[in-house]
Amino acid sequence: MRIGIDLGGTKIELLALDVDGTELHRQRIPTPQGNYQTILKCIHSLIKTTETTLNLKGSIGVCTPGSNSPTTNLLHNSNSICLNNKPFKQDLKKFWVAIYALLMMLIVSRSQKQLMAQQKMQILFLV
Repeated sequence: MRIGIDLGGTKIELLALDVDGTELHRQRIPTPQGNYQTILKCIHSLIKTTETTLNLKGSIGVCTPGSNSPTTNLLHNSNSICLNNKPFKQDLKKFWVAIYALLMMLIVSRSQKQLMAQQKMQILFLV
C-alpha cells in the first residue's frame, strides 16, 4: 500500500492506493490552524486510522507548501505559517522510520525521477 498525504492550508487529505494504483481509502479533514504539533498529530492519526482500517502498512509520502532548506533542514516559504522554521521532515520521521516528505514546490522532472531511482522510490504522487 502507498499512502499520500496532501497537507494544505485548509485541509489535510489522505489517499491510500494498492500496488496497482487502485484507491483503497480516502479521508479529508480540516487543517488545524496555527498549531504545529496538532498538525503532526492529525497526520499521524490519519495514517494510523487508515492502516488499522485496511489492516495494511505502507510507504508514506507527504506534500506540503514550502520547501525544506538543505542547510538548516527547516521548512520555509510555507503559506501555513506555523510550519515555517520547523524541522517538519525530521518530526514526521519521529512517527515513522521510513517516510519521504515530498514538498509541493518540487517539480516532477528528470532530476526528481533520478532522485527517486537513487532512493529506490517506486512511486511519486502529489494528491
